[in-house]
Amino acid sequence: MVDAIFNSINIANTNILCEQVNVLTGKTISVDNLANMLIKEVGVKADKEYHNLSEGDPQKSEGTIRKMNELLGLTIIDMVPIKVGLSKTINSMNINVKNNE
Repeated sequence: MVDAIFNSINIANTNILCEQVNVLTGKTISVDNLANMLIKEVGVKADKEYHNLSEGDPQKSEGTIRKMNELLGLTIIDMVPIKVGLSKTINSMNINVKNNE
């Protein structure tokens, strides 16, 4: 994800481009499973609320990595597993909070 953001900023600095790019890992994860991972990683007790999807929202994303590869130069191989990336992101955020106290 960091590489995708970094590459996007570099492209935006040198080109006029209005594109939406899906950044995908090749593995499906539900919002519910992602929430469970976050709850476990952060170590908090949280109650989840479930709501019906808004009109037009898909139940499952069917994105493609074509633009991710063509515009950002990234492939699925470049992605880290979700648990690793989530853990590193939370650790980095915790370090930043501690440094700003």
